[in-house]
Amino acid sequence: MKIFVARIRGFAAVWRFMSAATNIYRTVAGNPEVMELSSIGGEAMKRKTVLLVSAVLSALGTHVGASDASTLTGNSLELSWTEERQIVNPRGEQKSAPVVVHVGLYLSSKGRFFTKVDIENRFGMGKMASQVDGQAGNAWQWHASGSGVSGFGRVGSTGARKVDIVLTGAGACSATAVMATKVGESGISIRNARGVPITIISNRVVGTTCTFRQGNIFAR
Repeated sequence: MKIFVARIRGFAAVWRFMSAATNIYRTVAGNPEVMELSSIGGEAMKRKTVLLVSAVLSALGTHVGASDASTLTGNSLELSWTEERQIVNPRGEQKSAPVVVHVGLYLSSKGRFFTKVDIENRFGMGKMASQVDGQAGNAWQWHASGSGVSGFGRVGSTGARKVDIVLTGAGACSATAVMATKVGESGISIRNARGVPITIISNRVVGTTCTFRQGNIFAR
């Protein structure tokens, strides 16, 4: 009976993931003015969607619900990925400006997410931000359900990141991250670590990692 319920939960999680991925694809393909910064072209996005869904199915395995979001309660996740950015500076010059994003996530016994984000550029300079669920002006929103966690984070005033985390059992996890602009915008306007206004005109996410940690990583 437990295995049956676990499988139902797992399939439900996959269905939600497929629906979210399809909605992202439809948004990009159905609105020419939308720039999807982590994939290029509708067909490429469609292929990536299929590959991501396949990866999730593979990660879940036969016993789909072997690990669910409840296993994260009282524990933490550490995520990392590189964003290979092309930016335009105030002088109108286009440059490569890669950054490494580190995200620490802890889910308390009361169901509240604690988040710390550190973004480093090639010179080691970075931006750091911390938040707790329920605070006004939070940049990140997290939701745990089924066998994973989903998060949305604002990027400047015209962009957002979406992170999907799958708990694969035995203290393991996997993650995917994408970034997109607001409809009608040609890029994402932010300030870099030095406070200089720049516009991200393309972005490719590579090298995503996810590590499950026992306990509260912020209490160490």
